Amino acid sequence: MKKYYILVGDEKTWQYAFKDNIWGFSPKTKGLWKTTLPGDIFAFYVIRPVKKIIGFGRLIEKFESHSLYWPDELLFKKIMWPFRLQLEIIHIIDNWEEGISIPSTFILNQGRKKVNESDFSKFVKNAEDKWKIRIPKILTM
Repeated sequence: MKKYYILVGDEKTWQYAFKDNIWGFSPKTKGLWKTTLPGDIFAFYVIRPVKKIIGFGRLIEKFESHSLYWPDELLFKKIMWPFRLQLEIIHIIDNWEEGISIPSTFILNQGRKKVNESDFSKFVKNAEDKWKIRIPKILTM
């Protein structure tokens, strides 16, 4: 059964993640990676410079990699996020200031937060209305 999540990162992390559509988890958060399955759907949430949903995607596959990828890994020459997700990007907005706000009751203090289908569908509907687009079949993919 498909699950819905918010992936949380800062501007630099998202810009790098969108280059190859990859997201990573550390050994400390491997449990989050293990419970994420192909077909799961994501909202991409940036915490800086704005606090908003900036796009949506779907998990294609997950894999473990011992190749340096992220800027901090390259800087320190150490694998920090070996548990990775290959994402299919459904939609990302160019101007992140136009992102979708989430209710203040949502606490986003981790790299991945599970969301129920009803709340997720509200995010999609708000995005479609604000961005004047149709996000095809995101809830039924």
